[in-house]
Amino acid sequence: MSIESYLRAAPKAELHVHLEGAIRPATLLTLAERNGVALPADNVEDLRRWFTYRDFPHFAEIYVTITRCLKTADDYELIAYEYGAELARQNARYAEVTFTPATHALRFGVTHNTYFGQLRRPAAVQHDAERRSGAAAQAVQPGRGLHRRHSAQRRAAQLPAAPS
Repeated sequence: MSIESYLRAAPKAELHVHLEGAIRPATLLTLAERNGVALPADNVEDLRRWFTYRDFPHFAEIYVTITRCLKTADDYELIAYEYGAELARQNARYAEVTFTPATHALRFGVTHNTYFGQLRRPAAVQHDAERRSGAAAQAVQPGRGLHRRHSAQRRAAQLPAAPS
């Protein structure tokens, strides 16, 4: 087995993933167009280059721009669904996903029911996916990630070895 094959097949864990930061460039273009938000690039390749962080202020600019593109319940459901599909594609068995509602609510006026209604709605789908794939997802509340991370590290260490 090649190292590439092994790495693709190996079970993985994602710790401290910001849902907004997991948006694919193509999805961001769709959301920006749908919601009338100007982006610094108008195609996937240029947007992917823009996604490459230069420094912390640039990281913050990207985060705020992404967050401005999330306005409707369907937007939140789309990004949660696509991230779940990406986790499955990468054979991730555990993910701790964080989300910062204060940024969406206080800075951009998105209501609690808009984001959490859709982020909770896929719970039945998530449960079914976890049952079928053996993966687990954990939503991390802001400020509560550290103690959960240690638990996840212990769980990740107990994951079965990748198939040979």
